[in-house]
Amino acid sequence: MTCANGQVSYVDTETGHWLRPAAYTAMQDIIGKYPKLAGVFVENEDMAVGAHTALVAAHKTNVVVVSQNGAPYGLAGIRAGWLKASDTCSPALEGINSVRLIDAYLNHKISGGKLYYSYSVFVTKANVDQAVGWTIYQNPSAVAKYMARPLLTPVANPPM
Repeated sequence: MTCANGQVSYVDTETGHWLRPAAYTAMQDIIGKYPKLAGVFVENEDMAVGAHTALVAAHKTNVVVVSQNGAPYGLAGIRAGWLKASDTCSPALEGINSVRLIDAYLNHKISGGKLYYSYSVFVTKANVDQAVGWTIYQNPSAVAKYMARPLLTPVANPPM
């Protein structure tokens, strides 16, 4: 993406195959094609680390990096300032919600064929401590807290 006069322009996409080394190579390609790149969205923190490493190697530390998933090392990147934001979601919380939805379906409390969005928090350095951690399953009180939340509600199914 590029930003000019407050406008964001999408310029390219590359695959990082969900891995740091591939994201490093993809970021090198993008830097080569777009030397005035202002920002990049990376689909997980592992690839964000690879992209960030490529940006540092190219002396492009002014490029804004935003990601999603909220992996522990992504949250550390937000605290350190190299990752500006992440739309965080916890695989552990996804598991809790999935089991609860399956139970509700099997007990005829909900019908099938619905789309559910899981709980996520968009975090920056200002609110990084509000992210739901990937290791909440290690904390029984955190698990109890999320088990006591209301069951997720379905969203409108997108047209096919």
